[in-house]
Amino acid sequence: MNSINTGFGQLDGTRVQGPHSSVLKWAASRQLQAEPARAAELLAALLRFGGWDAMEAQVRAALPHGRSSFDGWDLCDALIALRVPYLRQDGRAAQGPAESGISLYIRREGSFRLASPASGRAMAGPDETRLSLLPASDASRRPAAQSTAALLKGLQDHVWSLLFASSAINLAGLLTPIFVVLVYNRAIPAGAPGVITVLAAGLFLALATELAIRRIRSRALVSLAAQLEHRLSLALLEKLMVFPSALQQQSASQQQRARLKQFETVRDALVGPLMQVALDAPFVVIFGALLFYIAPPVGFAALAAALAQVAFLAAFAPHLRRQEVIANDAARDWRKLCETVVSQRWHLRRLHSAKPWRQRFHASLANALNASMRQQFLIELSAHASQFLILLAGVAGGLLATRMAIQGELTIGGFVAILVMIWRFLSPVQSLARATGQALAVRQSLRDIDKVLAQPEEMRREVAPRTAPPVAAPVVVEQAALRFGGSGDLALAGASLSLHSGTITVLSGANMSGKTLLAEILPGLHQLAAGRVLFNGTDQRQIPVDDLRGAIAFAPQEPAFVYGTIWQNFELALPGASQREVLDVLDEAGVRSEIEALPDGMNTRLTVEASGRLPQELLQGMSLARALLQAGPIRIFDQPCEGLDPEHAKRIRAAIARRRASSTTLLISNRPGDLALGDSFTVLHRGRTVLNGKGRKGRDKASAFLNGSLTGG
Repeated sequence: MNSINTGFGQLDGTRVQGPHSSVLKWAASRQLQAEPARAAELLAALLRFGGWDAMEAQVRAALPHGRSSFDGWDLCDALIALRVPYLRQDGRAAQGPAESGISLYIRREGSFRLASPASGRAMAGPDETRLSLLPASDASRRPAAQSTAALLKGLQDHVWSLLFASSAINLAGLLTPIFVVLVYNRAIPAGAPGVITVLAAGLFLALATELAIRRIRSRALVSLAAQLEHRLSLALLEKLMVFPSALQQQSASQQQRARLKQFETVRDALVGPLMQVALDAPFVVIFGALLFYIAPPVGFAALAAALAQVAFLAAFAPHLRRQEVIANDAARDWRKLCETVVSQRWHLRRLHSAKPWRQRFHASLANALNASMRQQFLIELSAHASQFLILLAGVAGGLLATRMAIQGELTIGGFVAILVMIWRFLSPVQSLARATGQALAVRQSLRDIDKVLAQPEEMRREVAPRTAPPVAAPVVVEQAALRFGGSGDLALAGASLSLHSGTITVLSGANMSGKTLLAEILPGLHQLAAGRVLFNGTDQRQIPVDDLRGAIAFAPQEPAFVYGTIWQNFELALPGASQREVLDVLDEAGVRSEIEALPDGMNTRLTVEASGRLPQELLQGMSLARALLQAGPIRIFDQPCEGLDPEHAKRIRAAIARRRASSTTLLISNRPGDLALGDSFTVLHRGRTVLNGKGRKGRDKASAFLNGSLTGG
């Protein structure tokens, strides 16, 4: 890997040339923050010198959204989001020299710097963490497909600190019986009240220490749960975003949302009794051993209670799990019915079928409530049975200890210490009931998450050495056949299309002829049953989807926006775009003045309710402006002037025409004004290409066919 000298002015003896030299020199000295443009450039430089290739949009999108500046840990998070492998060294491990290349050095408060072995400043400070990117040529060290095991492995460093905290808590707990033994066996017989005062002060200090460490452990568990929630939810979301289109269409939106919530059970387990029992379990053995050492009969009684508890839970757990599944299924059916009633309420009114659906709703709700009540009853029954066993063991242990004290086999101090230790031993055992339920739920959730993560996904290049040629014209669709929505009928049956650089191709046809489906094939939104798509001679199936979709700007017929402000939607479409660039394309699309007239302007939130209140012409203009903003080089406009007034439509056509020379444009329309923009023309009829033409003759043929087909001639 290349290395950089002290001033970042040379690279292996050669002057650094190109866009990254200035940012490397800037980052050679310690920086507190980096603005978005500079942070993206710094990441791009790190990737470049590591041999990794990433599109600018990928790098900008990896940085935390909606921030005006970034520190070193934000850069670290961006590398994680980009899934770039790196070696992280903390503390003493980072104080040795780096192997090679540029490394990022981050202090605890977030300030950062760059250095290389040749710079003479590659030694990390005591409070610095060094991140060294692994070379792209070392493909074997690329992160493998994620699983829950891999995600949990990243958190294993926290386990030792939690075990250490649990050790301190339980060792502090041991001081209580020791204090009791010393007071009753030594201080009281010796008549030394001063010793009792000292011991009491020590006991108070031990209890305060235990409470403080418990608080620290609880906060650490909450932090660990938050990290796990972040990792699992991000992994699930990324997986759902790259499901093949056929798999996406097969799964209902409710099922997709349920997949995203799988992590909640795992998160709750970290702050619930399961983790507490797991951390305290090793020390239960210590308290049990002390019980056997001081009073063997009491130890046997406590052990018998623990074994009885385990046996009861082993026999009862399958019934509890079965009822949990029944309750979850009933609740899911009720929620699904609620969604159906809400979404179809007007249709139900028109059919005058509100009464049967109301009865069905009440029956489903009653079933869900009954199943939930039965589940809660079993949970309470399990808890009460566990409490009874523990109470019985405690009473039995106390009686046995009393008998031993009466018979002189146990001192008074030992007797009181036994009463303290037996509850220390039995308390984690009592929590086994709730912990077992959580363990079963966690196991099922982890299995479900692994099933999702193991699903096939679209081919992505991500951040890697470029293995596919850039997406470019000519674009050729050959005899495309497509079955849509699981139907056996072909939505496309022999559709062909050719797009060329510097030209506008107009795709026309009657409603339901397959125009939009054919356009959506280009960015890989549908899988062909037959035929192929070529980009500059390269089969579409050999092109990673992130490269493919990054090269295509698509303005759909129905405007669609994500939850957020108008500005955020444009920032997501082209990360790093300036406000001036966004306002310019909004002006081209003829909607800038309307947006500026809104009370919140560019900060207007596009919620479902707010979008419903905005004029359709405004939403369509924003959708077109978003496609005009993106770099392309391939642009698709689906019915861009539909529903617009003549003056607005004229502005949209002018904006599309201005990008003719620099783009490969597909314009879907039957409108004469749109056909006038075209250089070549394709007409679909019932999923088949029935006409191809160029120039004025092609336009005349397309117009004649459309006039005949649309009028029924």
